[in-house]
Amino acid sequence: MHIKIIKTYMCNLVSSGYFDGHFKYLYESMLEEEDFNIISYQEKVKSIVKSLPYTVFVDKRRDYDAISGEVKFKLDRLKKYGAGRLVLHALSRVNVETTLKIIEEYDDDSVRIEIDINTKKTIITAVFIF
Repeated sequence: MHIKIIKTYMCNLVSSGYFDGHFKYLYESMLEEEDFNIISYQEKVKSIVKSLPYTVFVDKRRDYDAISGEVKFKLDRLKKYGAGRLVLHALSRVNVETTLKIIEEYDDDSVRIEIDINTKKTIITAVFIF
């Protein structure tokens, strides 16, 4: 069952263009880091795929309001159903900046935010915990 779910998510990602865009860019960005290893990349991809129902991909092809609206919609929905977390993933400096701006919108006590950002500020994962 677990493998079937991951395969379904991977198929959705490939058909939505995330593989060619997001995961390829993730690999290229991580490859530039001094401590890069393929296992870290594979773990990052696996983590993203597992968290898809609870994830927002920040993409420069969508405007800020659309991304912010998706975050608000998913947060409200996930809070309603007791999921407890929402993950934002962004690649590239522009998308990281957008993610940081969205994080500022939630700088209050309603959510706790854990941020993992690389030193070049080109990859960020932010976990909203509520």
